[in-house]
Amino acid sequence: MYLSDEDGREIALDLLGPGQIFGEMSLDGQPRSASVMTREHSRLVIVQKDAFTRHLATHPAASLELLLTVIRRARNLTGIAGSLALMDVYRRIVRALSLYAQRENDRWVVSDRITQQEIASRAGTTREMAARMISHMRSRGLLSREKDGLILHDTLVEFAGAGGAR
Repeated sequence: MYLSDEDGREIALDLLGPGQIFGEMSLDGQPRSASVMTREHSRLVIVQKDAFTRHLATHPAASLELLLTVIRRARNLTGIAGSLALMDVYRRIVRALSLYAQRENDRWVVSDRITQQEIASRAGTTREMAARMISHMRSRGLLSREKDGLILHDTLVEFAGAGGAR
């Protein structure tokens, strides 16, 4: 999920996975507030508003799940707003890397499938700035490139703190 402007600049809002929903904001009748694109071939299901609201009315567990999804997204957006307002670009890049990192055995790996543009979009900066920051982190030994992708070293993961690597 992302926002873009008329100049084509983008900021990533969230990375969704299989089985996750989007478009719930349309329940209030207002225009969409974000865009969605897939990174790979995907199958999507469109649920009409009337059918969805009937389902929510008759299935309280679905209503609770929708509420929890909205809360998770609000927390995520609060984190994005905070990082844009309160963090310098270096910390935003570290945060973006740590959010994309997956634990593999005893290390944190950012898959090669994640592009510098995606990292930049998540950090609210340009691809060129993200590339410079990643190069700087590599030269300082904070991360390295291996066949699996970018490996985040302990110092960088600790620097990311609680808002970082999961």
